[in-house]
Amino acid sequence: MDLAKQKLIRNLWLVLILWIAFLLRVYHLQSLPNGLFIDEAARGYDAFAIAQTGADMFGQFLPLFPRGFDDYTPGLYTYLTVPFVYFLDLSRFSTRYAAVWIGVFTVVVAYLAIRTAFGRAAGLAGAALLAVSPWYVLLSRIGTEWTLLGLGPTLTIVVLYRGLQRPAWLAAGGAVAGLSLYGYAPVKAFLPLLLAAFGLFYWGPLWRQRRALLAAGLILALLAYPVYRFSLTPEGQIRLGEIYYFDKLPLQESLYRFVANYLAYLSPSFLFRPLPEQVFVQSLRDVGLLYGFELPLIVVGIIVVFRTGRRAQYFWLAWLLLAPLGINLHIQSPRPALWLTATPVLHGLAGAGLAYLMGLARRSPGRAETGRIGRRQAIALILLAGLAVMAGWNIRTMVRDLFYEFPVYSISTEQNWWAYDLERAMADVRQLAPAFDSVILQPFELEAISYVSGIYFAFYDRFPPHRRQAEVLRYGEEAWQQVGPVAVGQLEARLRQPGCHLAVMTPKNYYSLPLPKNLLKSYNLPDRPANPPVLAAAAGALPEWQPAQVVFGEQILLERFALVSKPVTDRSVIEPGQALCLVLSWQSAGNLAADYTVFIHLVQPNSDSPGPPLAQHDGPPVDGLRPTRSWQPGERIEEMRVIIVPADTPKGDYHLKIGWYDPASGARLPARDQADQVRLVELQVR
Repeated sequence: MDLAKQKLIRNLWLVLILWIAFLLRVYHLQSLPNGLFIDEAARGYDAFAIAQTGADMFGQFLPLFPRGFDDYTPGLYTYLTVPFVYFLDLSRFSTRYAAVWIGVFTVVVAYLAIRTAFGRAAGLAGAALLAVSPWYVLLSRIGTEWTLLGLGPTLTIVVLYRGLQRPAWLAAGGAVAGLSLYGYAPVKAFLPLLLAAFGLFYWGPLWRQRRALLAAGLILALLAYPVYRFSLTPEGQIRLGEIYYFDKLPLQESLYRFVANYLAYLSPSFLFRPLPEQVFVQSLRDVGLLYGFELPLIVVGIIVVFRTGRRAQYFWLAWLLLAPLGINLHIQSPRPALWLTATPVLHGLAGAGLAYLMGLARRSPGRAETGRIGRRQAIALILLAGLAVMAGWNIRTMVRDLFYEFPVYSISTEQNWWAYDLERAMADVRQLAPAFDSVILQPFELEAISYVSGIYFAFYDRFPPHRRQAEVLRYGEEAWQQVGPVAVGQLEARLRQPGCHLAVMTPKNYYSLPLPKNLLKSYNLPDRPANPPVLAAAAGALPEWQPAQVVFGEQILLERFALVSKPVTDRSVIEPGQALCLVLSWQSAGNLAADYTVFIHLVQPNSDSPGPPLAQHDGPPVDGLRPTRSWQPGERIEEMRVIIVPADTPKGDYHLKIGWYDPASGARLPARDQADQVRLVELQVR
């Protein structure tokens, strides 16, 4: 086969690999992961703000280190996201789309790097493994700066490789290295180590091009200066103070942890076994970071390095050994996203091992003529066949896990890092908010940080950035306690204000809330309840109780009630579209034999004839938590019901009526004068 055909075939294989890499990363990108990680919300909204105003959400003009969650993360990923958010509008898809292309481009760059060190066949094999990597596919679908931790160092080495033959490329290598520092923060510690190792391994060729090397160093220094200078400021130290453990632990324990973290990154249990659920935001459940079939290939690849003894290949082993040093000072080590510093190395070694085995499996010209198979060739063929079967099973498991199972189990963990269904909750808030006196958003994920939920609301509501920036100027450090019409945090204190309030919170906060409340909607998880948001109405400070003293079925006493939205008079004035929060106080007069349902109807006067009421609320007592058969004689049960007056309700007088019925038979309990419903209050729609 001539060289032109060989080149064409290699290019076709590379195009196929890239196409597979793209499809695995873009397929159902909007809905998988089916939630929004908090870092995604911050990066996406900052990109949205910059696209519209030129400043981030805090009003800082084109910041190199956007404030975010007061972690001041380098802003390269945010700026890469700006074009997608500008043209596609703010969404999960547009926020993640930059990560998809970073992931695909990293496969290209890895191919170039592996090809230089191990040859073209190894380059294609390593790129193919990276394209379908369970480790990197998931991280390339998440709209954060994590993916840049793999791209930056790899692209730097590729450009420096080229600079060994063409001096002009060394300056480009300095520029790429400098820009890489604006990716993910851990690269600040790792990249200098990688560049130092490259310099040691290639000192001779670099020294012969020392003028170009000096230019590269100057460019790198100019780009790196703002990064390291900012790292010494109080703002730049905030994130380091959160993740660095040497100042939190005794020296001996810190050193032990340093060594343990280093070894953990290289351990087979971390690389090849599924990780615990607390890192489901960065890994899958049924496969490890690498496939099981890659382990023997990596072993063979390492053997190849020592057998050939080439400097370029030894440098890759140095890269692998240096990678944990730049990241294991992180208190949460080992973490899959941090280990992206070694992105191309492990796949490159596996690719080298695969290329070596495939070379052994090919018949030599002499044996091809006789039809005989040598011992090494037979062993290689058997090993490759076994690895092919294992690879098919491993990749099938990954695809099933990622696209069918991950959407369920990743959001069912206690932390609910993906803030599942908060988008639907926000959509319902937008629809219902005008009916209530205020809207309150309880910190949803990290309860100690109120602005976490505020960023979610700003993202899903596409809250105008100029208004967000104006609120920052107005409220200062308390800016995230108010996002437009939504009050964030301090749930109980805010709910004690008079009125009928709409609240988004977690089930834990809802059921522990002592105030009168009514569960409007619960956003259940696909398989089991965990910590999804709930939408509720809650009464603020109650007006005076109104006496009722009505007995239903000679068993249930309505002792008193309070209409929270407006002061109750004989003819209360309400408005179309308004929410009426009705607080009820019941007492049981005896042991109840059935579980009855309360109904509340808003009707026109003298409308006892059959026909639907203008608005109604039916349901068991206390959101179904206190069925009537559980009531004890003399026990007082307090609950709240919500009726929203239709927006098209004509002006006039209306009655609010209440009653009970047996849901099994539909029979209503008789009350005063044997009527099956009782008028509580007269209302006037103006």
